[in-house]
Amino acid sequence: MNKRQIPSINPVIHFLSLLLLLSFSGKGLAQTLTISSATSSSTGWTFNAGTLTVTANSTINSSAINSYLSAGSLTIVGNTSNFAVVINNAITSSVSGNGLTIGALNNAGNITLNSAVALAGFINMFGGVITLNANLTSSATGNIFLKSISNANGCIVNATGASLTKSGGSGVLTMQGNARIINNGTINATGTGVLDVVIWTDFDNTNDDGGVSQFGSISTNGGHVWLGGSSTAGGSYTWNGLTVGNGPSIGSSGHNANALDLFGNVTTNGGDFLAWAGSGFTGTNGISNNGDGDIVNVGNGDIILISDAFDGSGTTTLNFRHTGGTFTLVPNDGSFPAAFNWNPTISSGGGFNFPAGDFNYLLIEDPTALKSLTIGRYEGMLNGSTPVVLTNSSNVTMSTATSIAGPISIYGGALAINAALTATNNTINLHATGAVTQTAALSATSLGL
Repeated sequence: MNKRQIPSINPVIHFLSLLLLLSFSGKGLAQTLTISSATSSSTGWTFNAGTLTVTANSTINSSAINSYLSAGSLTIVGNTSNFAVVINNAITSSVSGNGLTIGALNNAGNITLNSAVALAGFINMFGGVITLNANLTSSATGNIFLKSISNANGCIVNATGASLTKSGGSGVLTMQGNARIINNGTINATGTGVLDVVIWTDFDNTNDDGGVSQFGSISTNGGHVWLGGSSTAGGSYTWNGLTVGNGPSIGSSGHNANALDLFGNVTTNGGDFLAWAGSGFTGTNGISNNGDGDIVNVGNGDIILISDAFDGSGTTTLNFRHTGGTFTLVPNDGSFPAAFNWNPTISSGGGFNFPAGDFNYLLIEDPTALKSLTIGRYEGMLNGSTPVVLTNSSNVTMSTATSIAGPISIYGGALAINAALTATNNTINLHATGAVTQTAALSATSLGL
């Protein structure tokens, strides 16, 4: 019987065919768009109905981008999943509501701002490493969304000297990355602007590429601040109406050693502040500070720390300043590393200054003005419509007399009340899975057990 012969395939032709296929499919081939003051390329890009599509390495004069933005919102994409954009000349638009999107979901190309971008609308960037070496400003209502799928040590970086600003209207800044996110510069709301800030690391929950490094300054003009990560790939909760992660910031080899670096000043003017920290790599298993005297000032906003520890270096505490908000402290994983001792000393300014221990470098200013104090429970985030309840099973000892202008609530295993607690015109709630012992006075309108 005759056998059918299969013709051989020329390997060169086979390679060229695959390359042609990749070109048409737009996968795997890198493209770079440079926006500059140079003359625009005559080919390699097209514009249609608000979308600029790049098909080859190209240069576009920034005046063309500005012209498109004067007529409406603009989307800039490549026909590849590795589409890089370099902005070397300023992009500006004062037309309210006209926004800019660079890249598309799952784009792995790097986006680099070397010149300022200032728009009166939303700004979206989807890429690999996103680096802001120059100012990024939104002057009207609209969100700023920076999304990185890179696992680099600094997948989103706001560089030293760069400012990310909301100068008018309101909006949410979401910095969402698969790896470490670093703010070395300034994030702020100025004038009439109000900015909520969400720094969301480890979005893919691989637990090997870092967390939040807040080295610069944040000022929100009434907006909230959330710092953390994900406990499931792409997992999210809702907090104060904002979409946030469902887990802690973490440390990783080759990235940040501490779980969460909180080194710079944060000012919210009444917005809430939440920092969620998990395991470090070789540093702090929790929130770490560099001891430079930084201040988190929330005004009458609330302070929520989800962390097993609060440590650092240097000679000065991180001060939490307020004018009558709430203070909540709860462990990340259901228990503190050891029995928790509420043992702050009274600082020269009347604040609670924690001595050496798991919560060294933490200082709460003016504790008597707090409108509530909660240790060991937080349920201010939602999973869908269901409250997420974070609790504590560790034993808690109250060793420092504490008086505040609101309720005091303590949750744990065994509770030992060894110093006086005063909840002025309010309640004291003691919730224990073990014994409750009391050797000091409790002063409140009611007591809950």
